[in-house]
Amino acid sequence: MWCVRIAMFFLAPLLVLVLLELTLHLCGEGRPAAFFIPSRTPGVLTTNEWYVWFYHHPPPGSPHPCLIRADKPNNTIRVFILGESAAAGTPDPAFGFARILEFMLQSNFPEHRVEVVNAAVRGINSHMVRAIAEECAALQPDLFVVYMGNNELCGLYGPHSFFGKHPSLIPAMHTLKQTHLSQWLTLHVKGHPSALPQEQKTQTAEFFRDQHIALTNPVREPVYANFRNNLNEICRIGLDAGASVLVSTIPVNLRDFPPLGSLHRKDLSAEQLRQWRKDFTAAVEWEAKQQYQKAVEQYNKAAAVDDQYAELHYRLARCYLVLNDNASAVTHFSLARDLDALPFRTDSRLNGIIRTVADQYKDESVYLVDTDALLRNSCAQAAFGSEWFYDHVHPAFEGDYEIAKSLLQTALVALPQDHKLAPNETGTIPSVQQCAQRLGYTEWNRINALAAMARMTAHPPFTEQLEHDLRQMQTERKVAALQISLDQKRIAECLRTYQTALAAHPEDWHLRYNYSTLLYQLQQYPQAIEQIRPVVEKFPDVTNFRMCLGHALARLGNIPQAAQQYSQVLRLDPRYQPARPVATYSD
Repeated sequence: MWCVRIAMFFLAPLLVLVLLELTLHLCGEGRPAAFFIPSRTPGVLTTNEWYVWFYHHPPPGSPHPCLIRADKPNNTIRVFILGESAAAGTPDPAFGFARILEFMLQSNFPEHRVEVVNAAVRGINSHMVRAIAEECAALQPDLFVVYMGNNELCGLYGPHSFFGKHPSLIPAMHTLKQTHLSQWLTLHVKGHPSALPQEQKTQTAEFFRDQHIALTNPVREPVYANFRNNLNEICRIGLDAGASVLVSTIPVNLRDFPPLGSLHRKDLSAEQLRQWRKDFTAAVEWEAKQQYQKAVEQYNKAAAVDDQYAELHYRLARCYLVLNDNASAVTHFSLARDLDALPFRTDSRLNGIIRTVADQYKDESVYLVDTDALLRNSCAQAAFGSEWFYDHVHPAFEGDYEIAKSLLQTALVALPQDHKLAPNETGTIPSVQQCAQRLGYTEWNRINALAAMARMTAHPPFTEQLEHDLRQMQTERKVAALQISLDQKRIAECLRTYQTALAAHPEDWHLRYNYSTLLYQLQQYPQAIEQIRPVVEKFPDVTNFRMCLGHALARLGNIPQAAQQYSQVLRLDPRYQPARPVATYSD
């Protein structure tokens, strides 16, 4: 009887949970849990807009829309990009290195169909990349491109999390989050992300200060171990699927991005701290007077007391740069990154792990692309900065071009034998201007990207940086000046660029989507509708595309048709708040 009672004590709650899960499933609550889900076209898959919801609430991003045949067509080269926001192409995936690489590969294999599937997602890390890689492996890949590392130390399952210290429990947690019951509870307890106030979506400076973590803190160790294990597993997944794997080191903005946080040595005495502050303050004063040699001497005196403060190394590197001591500048810029107490950038140890893992597979089809070193060697200055990056890790178009060019050289070697170039052939590398023309990258897109990044850096944790207010003001003034300079002549050039690109590639939905947004901003609503409607027909279940069509119809005064689009959005997601106000006009 006691055995029965004990069994009932555990089994009864489990039975209730199973019944609740079954009931919610029958009632249509919850979403598919896979990264790739069936589209409305038989045999064709698309990405799951809700995928990141199972990990983050609110989700920092969603998978990039795509359509991919479950059975790869003959004569097709299929490449998967795996990683986070920098790989995804933030702020506009239409101009990320995935799209540039696709154009470069297509230029080298004009007789083939080239598919570069952007499976990178903003805000995720190697734990989720590994899960996505497993799904990509089932789709007959020829090449995996792995570009990740920026979200390991400050992302989900980071040093401060329970699961980061116990990674073996992560798969079970993922499974639990994907249940209908967990989804239902998340939506009803935390609320739908579209209905959350903006202040709940934006984290405060205090929140980020609580996340500060020293380079010497031992809680970092499980993160490095997890990253190594996940990268190892991703390589093995790709190899087992018959694909070659390109593993890239991660370049970051060293020169023009001060540390987000700085911490002193834990064992610093009160007297040492007083002396350090005295030397540091004196050095700052010499630097402000442009007496850089004296500033260097004073900063080094402070470093002799405490060399763990990230901002000190950043300031020291700037002084060395002015004094043309490039080797010392690079050393201290790198130290400033590694000692950053809010490590949103891949540090030297993570890049070291990437090199080590790639070397372990050197006898198999895993190839290291040391992008960090390649970009450093091609940089005109000692350390690269805002000429290639918008912020800390997200490349500008020119940076994405350099990354794609680095990847291309190895990709041409790494592709399976039936897709390789002939031995006597050399790779074709389109120029940055040719890539811009093919993808429809215009001055208008550059301004929009700069404006988007300026909006992001106006919030924590960027507000805590050295000289943030000055940099933010300069960026916003630059955006304003560029907007003023975008006169009718330049706008006409932008329109012609899109028209030329679309005439050559009418099937490219990225071109149509961006062209429609340009037309919308120019208040050319009939033309905007003409461009966005085919995109909606191609991706009928993508919320953002239907909302864009609805907005354009509403601006044109066609409220009934606009309301129909908003109603379709609510059928896809009944709790999506932005579609509610005018959806009642439909029917």
